[in-house]
Amino acid sequence: MMCQPAWAPYLYLIALLQLITVQQIQSMAVSIIKYRQKKSNSLFEFYLNYVKELKSISSRIDAVAGYAYQDFLTTNYGFPDVTADNFIVTVPIYPFDKPENTLISYYGRLNYSFKDKYISPVQFVQMDLQDLT
Repeated sequence: MMCQPAWAPYLYLIALLQLITVQQIQSMAVSIIKYRQKKSNSLFEFYLNYVKELKSISSRIDAVAGYAYQDFLTTNYGFPDVTADNFIVTVPIYPFDKPENTLISYYGRLNYSFKDKYISPVQFVQMDLQDLT
């Protein structure tokens, strides 16, 4: 008895729907493509918060400073493309590819409030994107 691939029942169903024979289906060049991918995402974030009440001048200072690091790594594995009868159509040049992107951010905020009525905010953000492919 001949072993059938997992996709064979679907082709037989198509054959019945389109009224073509099994021999015609088996003679078609069907390419089998394997695909595998692994993703790894990392995140690290650190921040400091400082609050100081200045009652003598009816003011308040609120400060935040922080750092964030994100790393996105993908591994794409290469497999040869083969037909249904195991004829190799293409062979990958490299066995795998690892594109990587890193995002590094520095941020800060300083709020000064006077008599709980007036607020003067100061903010900064710096982001660096590194494409490490």
